Amino acid sequence: GNLWFATLEGGAAKLPATWRNFSLFRNDPGNARSLSANRAMGVAAGAEGSVWAVNWDGGIDRLDPATGAVERLAEGRLSAPDKALWSVLPDRFGQLWVGHARGLRVYELQSGKFADIPVDPAKPDALATGRRSGWRGRSRADPARG
Repeated sequence: GNLWFATLEGGAAKLPATWRNFSLFRNDPGNARSLSANRAMGVAAGAEGSVWAVNWDGGIDRLDPATGAVERLAEGRLSAPDKALWSVLPDRFGQLWVGHARGLRVYELQSGKFADIPVDPAKPDALATGRRSGWRGRSRADPARG
């Protein structure tokens, strides 16, 4: 398959299985269907071939590699938890996990609802283990339960 890379100033890059000719997906200020920013921090493959990208400027983008079209979700449907987003991971339950300096935000993509999983300030290298953590025997976070 393809390999995807987040780049500090070049947007998202795709290296096809042939290992030749990178494709770059960048921000074009005049095109609302391009990446929201070029400072990509995290990329992850999603369902149906889509690719998710988050960036240093708070953008959450869903890219269709076949067409190059981008849906900028943080500009409307999803609110970004922090200016600098570090990582992204879609799961099989229709949720999107976004990492940032203060923890994780887990979005239900269909509804746009979210749950925050904070970082414990006493242990900045570990996520908090409270009810919102999603790690207590549940296979998914539940924004309705908090």
